[in-house]
Amino acid sequence: MSLFCQSKDLLNESDVEQKLIFPILTAIPPQGFGYCTSDFRTKPDLKLISIGKGSSNKLYYPDYVIILSVKS
Repeated sequence: MSLFCQSKDLLNESDVEQKLIFPILTAIPPQGFGYCTSDFRTKPDLKLISIGKGSSNKLYYPDYVIILSVKS
């Protein structure tokens, strides 16, 4: 399935986040994005945000938020 895990290891959403997404975020390119753990926040560190869902909004906890700092 991927360099990081096999599909049989992904039994629930938490498995996908920890065994697939987290390694992709932190692996060195070209296999991953090369982010440091200090570059992103996960559900326990995040507040509810409002997202558009058609003609209405819904409060949602995102799985991950990437924090990019602009260097001048």
